[in-house]
Amino acid sequence: MIRKILLGACGIMTLVSAGCGIKFDKTKYSKGTVRGAYFEWIEMVERSKGNSDEVVDLYAKDAILMPTLSPDIYESKKQIRNYFRDFLLLEDLEVDTKELITKQYGDIAMNTGFYDFTYTSNGKKETIKARFDFWYKRENGKWKIVFHQSSMLMKD
Repeated sequence: MIRKILLGACGIMTLVSAGCGIKFDKTKYSKGTVRGAYFEWIEMVERSKGNSDEVVDLYAKDAILMPTLSPDIYESKKQIRNYFRDFLLLEDLEVDTKELITKQYGDIAMNTGFYDFTYTSNGKKETIKARFDFWYKRENGKWKIVFHQSSMLMKD
Protein backbone atom coordinates (compact mmCIF):
# COMPACT_ATOMS: atom_id res chain seq x y z
CA MET A 1 0.00 0.00 0.00
CA ILE A 2 2.76 2.46 0.96
CA ARG A 3 4.62 1.57 -2.23
CA LYS A 4 1.54 2.39 -4.34
CA ILE A 5 1.13 5.71 -2.54
CA LEU A 6 4.80 6.58 -3.06
CA LEU A 7 4.71 5.57 -6.71
CA GLY A 8 1.52 7.57 -7.20
CA ALA A 9 3.09 10.62 -5.54
CA CYS A 10 6.14 10.32 -7.76
CA GLY A 11 3.92 10.12 -10.83
CA ILE A 12 1.95 13.17 -9.72
CA MET A 13 5.16 15.11 -9.04
CA THR A 14 6.42 14.20 -12.49
CA LEU A 15 3.17 15.22 -14.15
CA VAL A 16 2.91 18.47 -12.21
CA SER A 17 6.48 19.56 -12.92
CA ALA A 18 6.26 18.55 -16.59
CA GLY A 19 2.85 20.18 -16.91
CA CYS A 20 4.11 23.51 -15.59
CA GLY A 21 6.31 23.93 -18.64
CA ILE A 22 9.42 24.25 -16.48
CA LYS A 23 12.51 24.15 -18.66
CA PHE A 24 15.76 24.23 -16.76
CA ASP A 25 18.34 26.40 -18.45
CA LYS A 26 21.70 24.78 -17.77
CA THR A 27 23.52 27.93 -18.86
CA LYS A 28 22.11 29.99 -15.99
CA TYR A 29 24.02 28.05 -13.31
CA SER A 30 27.65 28.97 -12.94
CA LYS A 31 30.44 26.48 -12.62
CA GLY A 32 31.58 25.96 -9.07
CA THR A 33 28.04 25.79 -7.67
CA VAL A 34 26.22 22.61 -6.70
CA ARG A 35 23.61 23.15 -9.43
CA GLY A 36 26.41 23.95 -11.84
CA ALA A 37 27.96 20.55 -11.04
CA TYR A 38 24.67 18.86 -11.96
CA PHE A 39 24.36 20.71 -15.27
CA GLU A 40 28.03 20.03 -16.02
CA TRP A 41 27.22 16.31 -15.66
CA ILE A 42 24.34 16.71 -18.14
CA GLU A 43 26.56 18.60 -20.58
CA MET A 44 29.19 15.84 -20.45
CA VAL A 45 26.58 13.08 -20.85
CA GLU A 46 25.02 14.77 -23.88
CA ARG A 47 28.27 15.50 -25.70
CA SER A 48 30.52 12.55 -24.80
CA LYS A 49 29.20 10.03 -27.40
CA GLY A 50 30.85 6.95 -25.91
CA ASN A 51 33.89 8.71 -24.42
CA SER A 52 33.20 8.18 -20.74
CA ASP A 53 36.39 9.85 -19.43
CA GLU A 54 34.87 13.35 -19.16
CA VAL A 55 31.83 12.05 -17.29
CA VAL A 56 33.90 9.82 -14.99
CA ASP A 57 36.19 12.76 -14.11
CA LEU A 58 33.19 14.35 -12.38
CA TYR A 59 33.11 11.47 -9.85
CA ALA A 60 35.30 11.23 -6.74
CA LYS A 61 37.82 8.39 -6.70
CA ASP A 62 35.72 6.51 -4.11
CA ALA A 63 32.32 7.26 -5.70
CA ILE A 64 29.39 4.87 -5.77
CA LEU A 65 27.07 4.65 -8.78
CA MET A 66 23.67 2.93 -8.81
CA PRO A 67 22.77 3.61 -12.47
CA THR A 68 19.50 3.83 -14.34
CA LEU A 69 19.98 0.91 -16.71
CA SER A 70 21.73 -1.62 -14.50
CA PRO A 71 20.79 -3.53 -11.34
CA ASP A 72 24.43 -3.42 -10.20
CA ILE A 73 26.26 -1.10 -7.80
CA TYR A 74 29.53 0.29 -9.12
CA GLU A 75 32.24 1.19 -6.61
CA SER A 76 35.31 1.86 -8.75
CA LYS A 77 36.18 4.37 -11.44
CA LYS A 78 36.79 1.44 -13.82
CA GLN A 79 33.27 0.07 -13.27
CA ILE A 80 31.73 3.56 -13.59
CA ARG A 81 33.73 4.17 -16.79
CA ASN A 82 32.55 0.86 -18.28
CA TYR A 83 28.89 1.62 -17.49
CA PHE A 84 29.04 5.09 -19.05
CA ARG A 85 31.03 3.88 -22.06
CA ASP A 86 27.99 1.82 -23.09
CA PHE A 87 25.31 4.25 -21.87
CA LEU A 88 26.84 7.18 -23.75
CA LEU A 89 26.59 5.26 -27.04
CA LEU A 90 22.80 5.70 -27.04
CA GLU A 91 22.06 7.62 -30.24
CA ASP A 92 20.98 11.28 -29.88
CA LEU A 93 21.10 11.02 -26.07
CA GLU A 94 19.58 14.04 -24.30
CA VAL A 95 18.73 14.75 -20.66
CA ASP A 96 15.70 16.86 -19.80
CA THR A 97 15.44 17.93 -16.15
CA LYS A 98 11.86 17.90 -14.88
CA GLU A 99 12.47 18.78 -11.23
CA LEU A 100 15.62 19.72 -9.36
CA ILE A 101 16.10 20.30 -5.63
CA THR A 102 19.52 21.39 -4.35
CA LYS A 103 20.74 21.38 -0.73
CA GLN A 104 24.17 22.27 0.62
CA TYR A 105 25.64 21.34 4.00
CA GLY A 106 29.10 22.90 4.12
CA ASP A 107 31.41 20.78 1.97
CA ILE A 108 28.67 18.20 1.35
CA ALA A 109 25.77 18.86 -1.05
CA MET A 110 23.07 17.11 -3.05
CA ASN A 111 20.89 17.45 -6.11
CA THR A 112 17.74 15.35 -6.34
CA GLY A 113 14.80 15.28 -8.68
CA PHE A 114 13.44 13.85 -11.90
CA TYR A 115 14.86 13.74 -15.41
CA ASP A 116 14.07 12.12 -18.75
CA PHE A 117 16.65 10.48 -20.97
CA THR A 118 15.67 10.63 -24.63
CA TYR A 119 17.51 8.72 -27.36
CA THR A 120 16.92 7.14 -30.76
CA SER A 121 16.63 3.37 -31.14
CA ASN A 122 15.96 1.78 -34.54
CA GLY A 123 14.91 5.17 -35.89
CA LYS A 124 12.36 5.73 -33.11
CA LYS A 125 12.58 8.20 -30.20
CA GLU A 126 12.59 6.47 -26.81
CA THR A 127 12.25 8.08 -23.38
CA ILE A 128 13.31 6.81 -19.98
CA LYS A 129 11.73 8.69 -17.08
CA ALA A 130 13.84 8.50 -13.93
CA ARG A 131 14.46 9.96 -10.51
CA PHE A 132 17.97 10.77 -9.30
CA ASP A 133 20.16 11.65 -6.35
CA PHE A 134 23.63 13.13 -6.69
CA TRP A 135 25.66 13.62 -3.52
CA TYR A 136 28.84 15.70 -3.72
CA LYS A 137 31.81 16.62 -1.61
CA ARG A 138 33.96 19.62 -2.27
CA GLU A 139 37.53 18.64 -3.23
CA ASN A 140 40.02 21.39 -3.99
CA GLY A 141 37.18 23.85 -4.63
CA LYS A 142 35.32 21.54 -7.05
CA TRP A 143 32.16 19.54 -6.39
CA LYS A 144 32.87 15.83 -6.99
CA ILE A 145 30.11 13.23 -7.14
CA VAL A 146 30.47 10.73 -4.29
CA PHE A 147 27.11 8.99 -4.69
CA HIS A 148 24.80 8.86 -7.68
CA GLN A 149 21.66 6.79 -7.96
CA SER A 150 19.22 6.94 -10.81
CA SER A 151 16.21 4.70 -11.14
CA MET A 152 13.52 4.38 -13.77
CA LEU A 153 10.06 5.39 -12.73
CA MET A 154 7.67 2.48 -12.94
CA LYS A 155 5.04 2.68 -15.65
CA ASP A 156 1.39 2.40 -14.69
